[in-house]
Parts: sequence; structure tokens; C-alpha cells
Amino acid sequence: MINVTFSVTEDGLIRSLSVKGHARFDEYGRDIICAASSTLFQTAIHALEELCGLANFYSIAQDVQRSPSKLDLPNDELMKGKDTPSQWILATVKSGFELLEQTDKETYGGKHIRVVSN
Repeated sequence: MINVTFSVTEDGLIRSLSVKGHARFDEYGRDIICAASSTLFQTAIHALEELCGLANFYSIAQDVQRSPSKLDLPNDELMKGKDTPSQWILATVKSGFELLEQTDKETYGGKHIRVVSN
């Protein structure tokens, strides 16, 4: 199972995103749940780099079973508040992961991806 965790501040700001595990929906190269998860994570990174000018804020695990791929917003970016491009990007990505989880539940029994916020 893929475990997606969004860390959210008391003010409702998305601080970080962590993705760990494998969906095991299908064999390597045919796993649509893994492909969708990877696409969402990579889109978050690319958008934060290109549209917000962020750098050095993520790590991509070589083995996602053992350690997560993770992105952390820098504190100076968080201090800008909720109505900022970085928060819009992360809220959109969060919505995408939640939709993927909902689709997995409705269509495939909900055993491939789990999304939590803490």
C-alpha cells in the first residue's frame, strides 16, 4: 500500500508531503496507482520549483518501501501564509491524492493507497 501523509500546521498550512510504499495494483510498469501517485508527487515538485522558485526542499527515495519520498516547505515560504501559490499547489496535489484514494476505494476495494493529514 502507498501511504501518503500531509503534515498540516494548526493554521491549516500544508507543511510537508511524504509518500511511501508500493500499491501492488499490477506488475512493474503497469501499476496505474503507482503511476498516478508518482505523477502527483513529481507535479508538486516541478510546480513548486518553476512557479514558486523553491530549491532543495525535497528528497526522492530509491526504495520507497524503506524510506519515503518527501518534500518540506521552507519556513520562510510557510510564513507567507495560506493564500500563496505554494499552498494552492499543495492543496491541489492533496485533492488529487484524495481523489485517487476515493477512486481506489470505490473501484478496487481501497487496498492500494491511503492518504492522511496530521
